[in-house]
Amino acid sequence: MHKNGTACIARGTLIYANNSVMPIEEISSGRSIYSFDGHSISKDRAIALIPKGKKRIIEIATQRRTIRVTPDHKFLKLTKDASREDLRNSALEMFHNGSSIYRVAKDLGLRYATVWRWIKRNLKPQKSLKLKWTEAKDLKVGDRVLVCYKFPANKSPCPINFAKRTWKLKTFPNVTSDKLMFLLGFYLGDGSMSSNGVIFSCSCREEAEKIKHLLKEVFNLSSSIQEDKRTVHCGSPALRRFLIELGFEGNAHTKQIPRWIYNLPNSQILSFIQGLIQADGSFEETRWTISLCNREILESLKDLCNLIGLNHSVITGPIKRTGYINGRKVEGIIYSMSIYPGNKLYSRNFGKHIIENKLHLDSSVLGIERIISIKDAGVEEVFDLAVENNHTFIANGFVVHNCTLSWYFWKGNKLFIALNCHCGALE
Repeated sequence: MHKNGTACIARGTLIYANNSVMPIEEISSGRSIYSFDGHSISKDRAIALIPKGKKRIIEIATQRRTIRVTPDHKFLKLTKDASREDLRNSALEMFHNGSSIYRVAKDLGLRYATVWRWIKRNLKPQKSLKLKWTEAKDLKVGDRVLVCYKFPANKSPCPINFAKRTWKLKTFPNVTSDKLMFLLGFYLGDGSMSSNGVIFSCSCREEAEKIKHLLKEVFNLSSSIQEDKRTVHCGSPALRRFLIELGFEGNAHTKQIPRWIYNLPNSQILSFIQGLIQADGSFEETRWTISLCNREILESLKDLCNLIGLNHSVITGPIKRTGYINGRKVEGIIYSMSIYPGNKLYSRNFGKHIIENKLHLDSSVLGIERIISIKDAGVEEVFDLAVENNHTFIANGFVVHNCTLSWYFWKGNKLFIALNCHCGALE
């Protein structure tokens, strides 16, 4: 049996489960999820998900991620432990009261050299770093919290299943690949659907030739480059239906990154990101930049970057832009962000040696990020999530405390829980 308090997370928050990423409202009892075990991340089991209605929440953001929680939800905050300072004061007091340095060291369990430095050289001890569970309402801008930068790359390519497979789709791939994901990323950025096929808008003739070649290689479909030498048209209704079934319907303002992409191997997610930037961005040696009119795509792109460990900037905008299409003046707004593929994920003050040697954490997956904003986010539907062993889980990349039940216990294959003094059972 286990007892604890309550705290909640907003609908839509991404929970990192075993080989998948899903909103908190889709987590089921018994689901394997990632949790923080005190040193690294490991697999744990979700006990139960309980809707808690609508509550007032706050939004906490670092440069790379954002989360919406109730004010009493707990995060692991980096603090400085003042206990060594108290120990030094005790040593000085004992010495001034007549105790020898040897006696002070023995009574306080310290090394002789340590006490000698404190007393003879008047050196102050360095405050040690530690992680402390802190409620969201007690966090401030500038505080640093524990986050998970990336997850074990043990995912497999995703099989592609169609609602209605026809002979026209026999040459289409049955499983995802790097080249397919590059094409899908490019379509998300600069693709559209015609009445009888799909159109790719490219920036130059060389790019159009590359897309034409990939269409032939991946789908075994012929396509043509239009007179402007930058537009590729593939007159295939089957390809159009293929994209719709994969979740790529809509226009530039309504397209979204399908959730199934989060569950792909890291190499395929990277290919998808590169295809998207090839269509609507630019590549430099140390920075990739992308600009879109659709902020939701960039928010999802941040999640993908966090999932595979790519460093990125905050989203900037909206910025008004003016352009010309077929000689017609068009005005609109865009949002931008940058990705830094070669940059280390650690800040200057909290590098790998501090994370490993001072905090004793696995620096390959965990790190520290500084809070840049905390604001009220109104009232939203929230959920409780209880985790069995470590009582922690990963939400939008943050290491957060278990949203716990009042009490629970397992009896066979049934889970008995108590909420607000009402007892029930879940299979």
